[in-house]
Amino acid sequence: MEQEVAGIMPNKRHKRNKTYNKSVTTTIIGQLLISSSGEKEQIDRLMAKFQSAKRMAFNQIIKDGITKREDIEKYIKTRIPSLNTRYMRDAIIEAEGTIDSQKELLPVYLEDTEHKLKKSQTKLLLYESGKRKAKRVPLETVVKAIKKRIDKLTQRAAKLKHHIINGTIPNIVFGKRRNLIRLQKQLLTKEEWKDLRTNSFYSRGDASKGGNLHTRIYYNDHRDEFKIRIAIPQEGSRCRYIYCPLIIPKEKRHTRKREVLISAIQNKMAYSVRIIRRDHGYEAHITLDEEVYGSYVKKIPHTVAKVAGIDVNVDRIAVTITDKKGNFLKQRTFYCHELEYVRTGKRNFIIYHTIKEVFEWLKSQKVEAIAIERLNFKQDFDSNRRLNRIFSNFVRKRIYDAITRKALRDGMYIKPVHPAFTSQIGKLKYARQYGLSIHEAAAYVIARRGLEYTERIPRVLVKQIPILVDKLELKAAGAKEAARKKLLAQIRVLKNWKKYSPVNTKHRWKLWSLLNKLESLLCPEFPTEGRSGINSKVAPLTGVCPCLPTGRPELCNRQRRGAYQDSGRLGCLRQHPELVWVA
Repeated sequence: MEQEVAGIMPNKRHKRNKTYNKSVTTTIIGQLLISSSGEKEQIDRLMAKFQSAKRMAFNQIIKDGITKREDIEKYIKTRIPSLNTRYMRDAIIEAEGTIDSQKELLPVYLEDTEHKLKKSQTKLLLYESGKRKAKRVPLETVVKAIKKRIDKLTQRAAKLKHHIINGTIPNIVFGKRRNLIRLQKQLLTKEEWKDLRTNSFYSRGDASKGGNLHTRIYYNDHRDEFKIRIAIPQEGSRCRYIYCPLIIPKEKRHTRKREVLISAIQNKMAYSVRIIRRDHGYEAHITLDEEVYGSYVKKIPHTVAKVAGIDVNVDRIAVTITDKKGNFLKQRTFYCHELEYVRTGKRNFIIYHTIKEVFEWLKSQKVEAIAIERLNFKQDFDSNRRLNRIFSNFVRKRIYDAITRKALRDGMYIKPVHPAFTSQIGKLKYARQYGLSIHEAAAYVIARRGLEYTERIPRVLVKQIPILVDKLELKAAGAKEAARKKLLAQIRVLKNWKKYSPVNTKHRWKLWSLLNKLESLLCPEFPTEGRSGINSKVAPLTGVCPCLPTGRPELCNRQRRGAYQDSGRLGCLRQHPELVWVA
């Protein structure tokens, strides 16, 4: 399995083009073949010493407030004299990284907690007001459970704020908190708990030391085999070395990472190694920088002929291709329904093959740039366990990482865009015009936004605004005070719709948001899909196109799309303009 993280660094030489240098970090996982029990014991002792040094460094920084590495090294040297200086420094770097990552995550955790708290408070109001009814259990039980959750979230938010203000971090358990709970419940022995706390060590890379000093990897060209040398520190300044075979998979999907590793070994590039003890043996996680040819851009170059917008969902990836002027060309949906329920190993396998299929199709269409949503991944979870698994941001983040990684490797430009209301705009403006599903229409909006086009309100929708105003005024006349205020505010926005048009940067999305909420009040003739976009009835066409099979106006998206494109890229729509509504 391969894990990579894409980072962006500013490029001073190409400042005019507003491009960014890119650095892709690749992690390659291999298996160590250690046959001797004595060598295993030596590696296990090294892991125990390294983890002890890491915990000592952590406590020195957090509890005693010592930040100088020299002082921490002296303290560790007095406690673990057999551990050499380089391993001690690696342990200190690991401890500092743990503390820094926790401090960086505190604002994210606080934002997630406040969002969950607000969501629970809204749910409580719905149940107490009678707008939502309890189904399986009594209402009192539901209200009591929600109040208990609100109290818990309030306490957690207060603790996080306290840590942010004082510059501290929450308590950390080395060996995972759930294993500590199992130990307290006597479901785990002390020996197993110690093994979980001492199951790895880390050695940083250094180009001046031939790539890595303590865990060096060798490659044999004739046999096409890898070997790793592990340094075991002894008393004094000497080290004893253990040599063992390193197995890197030879399957086709692992060919690239083998080539990257071989190139790094031959060029003596820096690579870091982490040895982890598993139930089935020992693993080596090798991390190194990979050279790529794509780039992130602030503006897609004018030389690019085709741009693809990509809309990522839990069960599918929708891709729509446009030309450099934002005109629709082609679309395709790649399904991956199994991501909703499979485990991590199978999930990574499905993501790999789906992304590979996506980019093979993009290459066949000669696409040079992609536009993707710039998403902020937060834990937007609730109390429904099934939905939490389906909408887990971990899956979407893995897909986005795989897309950006593959695009950089294939030499494509990547333009991140604002994700606001892409699905709503695509549904209201482009879904019926081009016979697209909601996800494909959203991908079309993403592609146009990557080309810096602003989505104006179409004329056919502007004509619907007076009708919407009349319907809302009729509803407001018989509504209660709170509902009437809300309806009157919506009426004011619709009457002054030019002020809230997308051209106005201050209220760019307000009108689209309101029109999406009022979609159910639109006339039946208004061309838009149902809210789900899947298995929903489509509003009938205003006219019957003779090119449609059997002359039926009501067809599913796939049939209608095929009928339109059989005539040569929407030639059917060009011949029958009465079916088209233009912006």
